[in-house]
Amino acid sequence: MESSLNIPTLYENHTGQWSCVYVTIHQNYSKSVNVLVISDDTKYCPLVVTTNNKGTYTWPRSLINNTVTINCETLNLSLNVTDQKAYYYCSENGTWENLNTSACQYISEPTRILQQFSKVNSSVLESAELFRNYTSNLKIFQDVMDLSFATDTIRNYISSMPVEQVGAILIDVMNNLLDLPKYFIRESDNQVSVCEKLLNVTERLAEITSSPQLHKTNIALEEFSVNKDGFIGMKCSWYVNPDMKTDRLFYCVTNSQAEYAGMKGKIIEASITIPDSLLEHMNSNYTAKIHKIFIAMHSDNKLFPIDSERYNKQDVTSAVVGTKLANSTLNNLTEPVSIMMRTPPSNAYEIIPFTPVWWDPTLKNHSGSWSTEGCEFNYALQDHLVFSCYQLGYYGLLQDISHMKYTQISAKFRFSHPGIYVGSIFLFISFFIAIMTYLLCYDAVQMPKKLNIR
Repeated sequence: MESSLNIPTLYENHTGQWSCVYVTIHQNYSKSVNVLVISDDTKYCPLVVTTNNKGTYTWPRSLINNTVTINCETLNLSLNVTDQKAYYYCSENGTWENLNTSACQYISEPTRILQQFSKVNSSVLESAELFRNYTSNLKIFQDVMDLSFATDTIRNYISSMPVEQVGAILIDVMNNLLDLPKYFIRESDNQVSVCEKLLNVTERLAEITSSPQLHKTNIALEEFSVNKDGFIGMKCSWYVNPDMKTDRLFYCVTNSQAEYAGMKGKIIEASITIPDSLLEHMNSNYTAKIHKIFIAMHSDNKLFPIDSERYNKQDVTSAVVGTKLANSTLNNLTEPVSIMMRTPPSNAYEIIPFTPVWWDPTLKNHSGSWSTEGCEFNYALQDHLVFSCYQLGYYGLLQDISHMKYTQISAKFRFSHPGIYVGSIFLFISFFIAIMTYLLCYDAVQMPKKLNIR
């Protein structure tokens, strides 16, 4: 049976689905056809090219109110190929919206490998060691999803096999990841929120791993079990060799013990003193006698990114030190935690004040931000600043960096003190005058005869 549709004159209102129905005594027959009327006033979305971590796609000039479908650039042959498509919607106002490439494979091989690591349901030591070896090459991290998958992999290992051997391997991975550029970690956090996950990973690793294995170049962690009735306070310090940043030592003592004296060639990078009254004011409903105190030292604030309002204006330029009570919350301390930080080196003429801050996880819709509330400056001690805070958490020194011209790559050159340039110019002028005087007045220069004898 053949059907035909004849419209002598087309108008825009003819757009739609047309159906032909043939009715008989025995059966009804129907056939439909979609008609799209294009006129000089018809709107289009222009040809565009999009590029992301799923590939580069060319989207042709298309009619509005239309979703365009393109095959994925990279296909996974183990899955249904017909489902692997990219979508882009041409909206009513003639603009492209809602690019969807979620069904496509990542074009970067390292990203695909890290994605497979993140999907491991169970792990063994051999698998964790392969993961550590693979991520030790930081050049593979080119896309924010690379760091996201690496983070998910660490979390999966911890949840599926929380044993000390795995913890020792994963802390190496964490230490390597903290060598990634600061801007890359910040961008990854903006897109896929990795910093909070990595911070939680460090706290979890402290629970399952012995102390010596948690002392690395970028981070040092410890968890102490203390008796509520016998707690007399404690002090933890992180020492660093100024001539070799990788030479670090993390050391803790109780308030009744003397500090470690064998620190030749090392200075304190950060130190924290916890008062003996910390456990006295805990909730009476919490009857446990043994508590776990978590201490952390971070060489910088990569896991604590500055918020967008203060970005490129202020930043935490010191190390970050933190303390928490495991499985319990304690705020508004009656006696503050005391923190000592080494200030970053600076020229005498460009000293910028520091502001004590702590990381408040409730700010910015619980994504966290640096806050000055509850922290106060105490005194300066040589190149260290001492301050105190009435909350448990992570602490640092906030500084105005707007004039420092911070970039993603550390500056290879910086100007010396102005006095050096003034003195150099004066010396050059004096030397030039002496030379010219000798040349112009050579005949008049009187020299002893014995000086002319060679």
